[in-house]
Amino acid sequence: MRTVIRVESANCSWCMNAVRDELLARPLVHHVQMSAMAGCWEVVHDHDDPSALVDLLQQSLHGWQVASNGEIVQVTTSPVVAGECSWHSASADAAAPCEHGSGPGPSASRDATG
Repeated sequence: MRTVIRVESANCSWCMNAVRDELLARPLVHHVQMSAMAGCWEVVHDHDDPSALVDLLQQSLHGWQVASNGEIVQVTTSPVVAGECSWHSASADAAAPCEHGSGPGPSASRDATG
């Protein structure tokens, strides 16, 4: 099963990497791909409840933005299950390598030994 989750404003790279590792520690999760730029996570899993994945992202992901006074502040995120990530496209050009960093971000898979 593949679940796509949109997560706007999640730009804390440390948080994203920690959550990716936490997802991969789940026995039913096999692969995670994410992109802060696209605001999207793609999780390949076996019958793990998608709402549990959304809850984990909601609790663990944060973002940063500049407040009106110039101070950098932490913001919360609102993950939702979505259809596709923006790096997916129906066009044939979608399979071409990305030259400008707009494609998917880091991905990780559980190795064969678990």
